[in-house]
Amino acid sequence: MVNPNLTTYITKLRSMNVSDETIKEQLVKNGWQIAEVQEALLPTSPSTPTILPPPPVPRFNMWISFQYVLLFITLWIWSIAMGSIWNYAIDKHIPDNLAKSLSYDYMSVINSTFLQGYLAAIVVAYPFFIGLFISLDKQVEINPGVRNIKTRKILMYFTIVVNFLYMITMLITTVFGFLGATTSTRTIPHLLVNLLIPGSICMFLLQEVREDRKTTV
Repeated sequence: MVNPNLTTYITKLRSMNVSDETIKEQLVKNGWQIAEVQEALLPTSPSTPTILPPPPVPRFNMWISFQYVLLFITLWIWSIAMGSIWNYAIDKHIPDNLAKSLSYDYMSVINSTFLQGYLAAIVVAYPFFIGLFISLDKQVEINPGVRNIKTRKILMYFTIVVNFLYMITMLITTVFGFLGATTSTRTIPHLLVNLLIPGSICMFLLQEVREDRKTTV
């Protein structure tokens, strides 16, 4: 049996000259099952109610929200570890006489033990991240309403804001060093690493935000 609320919603949009194809596309994006939508789009009797109730908001179980929490946790772990490894490589392979003369070395506390820890973090966290990413991406394809999960949106915007603040801090620190004549041959390579990784994450998440807006009915 067709949901009367869905039938009413379709009838109202038809009265506004919205095509059936557009109605179908938007309802599916908003979480309705395609079979139910197709059935509701069949010709209806004149006695169909004309009062328009609000479209239903899709509900999802806590398991999907939990997967998004794990996804972002693993993203934070491997991205931080990756950046730390690149910074370690810069310190190890790029000579810096200025830093030595000032008794200062960027991230000087990093040693082989920390490096092993960062490598272990990537080996453990990255496969979990890829598995969760693929699984959740498939769920979004099946039901685009997953994009509207509040937990997902909060984690996305939180990550964007934190990465943006981090990049701004790195830029300010670098400019401050130039003004104080305390920069070294490692300054620009460190800056590039500290902008590339969080910047790439921000660009991907901003693209996801744009896609989310397209699914709004």
